[in-house]
Amino acid sequence: MSQVTPSNAAGDEGGPSNAAGDELQSAGETTKNFNTTVATDKADQSAWLINCPPIVSKAWQSSAASAESAPFAKVRVEIDLLRPDNPRQYTMEMDGKSYSLDESKDFVPMGVFSETSQGNVAMEGKVDHKFLMKPNTEKEEYRKLCRERTNKVEKRQTVVINNVIAEISMDDLKVATNGFTTQIHDGVSSDVFKGAFIKNEIRKHVVVKRLKTWNEKSYNEQIEMHSHFKHPHILNMVGRCAPTDDIRILVYDYMPLKSLRDWLDDRKAGKAPLDWATRMKIGAGVAKLLSYLNYEVNPRVIFTHLKSTRVLLDEGYHPRICDFTPTITSIHPEDVTDKFDVRSFAELLLEIITGTVEFLPQISRPEEFQGLVDKEMQGQFEPADCVKALTLIKCCRLEVGRPRMRDVEAAMRYLAGEKNAQWPVFNQ
Repeated sequence: MSQVTPSNAAGDEGGPSNAAGDELQSAGETTKNFNTTVATDKADQSAWLINCPPIVSKAWQSSAASAESAPFAKVRVEIDLLRPDNPRQYTMEMDGKSYSLDESKDFVPMGVFSETSQGNVAMEGKVDHKFLMKPNTEKEEYRKLCRERTNKVEKRQTVVINNVIAEISMDDLKVATNGFTTQIHDGVSSDVFKGAFIKNEIRKHVVVKRLKTWNEKSYNEQIEMHSHFKHPHILNMVGRCAPTDDIRILVYDYMPLKSLRDWLDDRKAGKAPLDWATRMKIGAGVAKLLSYLNYEVNPRVIFTHLKSTRVLLDEGYHPRICDFTPTITSIHPEDVTDKFDVRSFAELLLEIITGTVEFLPQISRPEEFQGLVDKEMQGQFEPADCVKALTLIKCCRLEVGRPRMRDVEAAMRYLAGEKNAQWPVFNQ
C-alpha cells in the first residue's frame, strides 16, 4: 500500500493554512502490507466519507462548497491483527492522491457541532467515538465556506469508529491453515480449521470457519453483530473473507480449552474435572453477557440458542459465546427475558451443576438438592450455595414471577464469589 504525506497537511493547530491558491504536494513512500495487516475499504464498513476535509487546498474547498454534490474523500484504515491495541493507520484518498492522517493531530473528539467545523466524518456501524477534522484556519471566509458546505449535508452524521471486521485475503488464510490442511471439525454447515498468523515472531492462533451453507443476509448479519457488540464473553471475530460469490469464510480467536460441553463430557482418567468455583465463574460470565444484551444495547437483543456447545473457554476458563447470531427485538426487556434468556440460562446452569442435560425433578426439601450435583464436585462447595444455585434454576423456570436477567446476573456474581456481590430476593 502506498502512503503519501501532504506538505503541512493538517496545518498548525489553530493556526492559518497555506496561501489560498496553494495546492497540496505529496511524496510517495511504499510500505509493505504484511499478511496480518489488513487495509479495509467501504465494502468492509470501514470507509469514511469526509464531507468537507480540511486537508485540501482552499481552492478545492471553495469548489466543494459551491457544488451541489461535492466529491467525497475516502479514508482507509489499517489494523494489525496481531496487535489490535496498536494505533490504527489512516490514509485519506482524494483526487488520485493519498495523504497519511495522524489520529492524534488530525482528529479531535467532537463536542458541539459548531460553525467552525468543516463537516462530519461518517462510517457505517455503531457510534463509539465521535470525531471532527480540525480547522486549519480561523479566517471568517473559511468558516463561511464550511458553513455553506455543511448546510448542504442533509444529515449531520457523526463518525463511527468501532470494531472494524477486517477483510482477510484467501492467500493469507491458506498460509495460516497450511493450505486448509488443519481441519479440526467437519460440521453440517461449515468446515473448521485451526490457523495461525505469524509476524515478527508473534503468533496469533485463530479458527477459520469455511461455510458450507449460507445466505448473504445471514452472513452479513453475523458480521454486523460482531462489529456492533464487543463484550468480553463474546467470541471475538478477527476477520472475514469473501473472495468469490460461492465462498464465505469467518475467522475467530482460537479458544484452547474448547467448549463447556467438551469439559462436562470428558471423563478421561487423570484429567481434573471442572470444580465448583470454575463452573460458577463460567455461569456468571454467561449471565453477564445475557444481561448486557438485554439491557445495555439498543435495540435490545435476545439470545435464542444458548447451548453448552456454544460456550467456549479460554485459557483462564472465561466463557466466550460462539455462533453469535442473536435476535434483535424492540420488546420490553422484562418480556424478552421472561420468554427466552432467563429460561435458557436456567437450563444451561442445570447442565453446569449436574454435568448432564436433564429436567430438574420436583424437589420440595432443599437438602435433597445436593444429590443432583455432579459427583465429581462433591465436597467442593458449601451446601448453602448449592441450595441457592438450584433454587435459582427453579425460579428461572417459573411461568409467573420469573426473575429478570439483571437479578440472575447478581445471583451468579454471588455464587462466583465476586467481591461485594449480594444475593437477590426471588420468589421461591
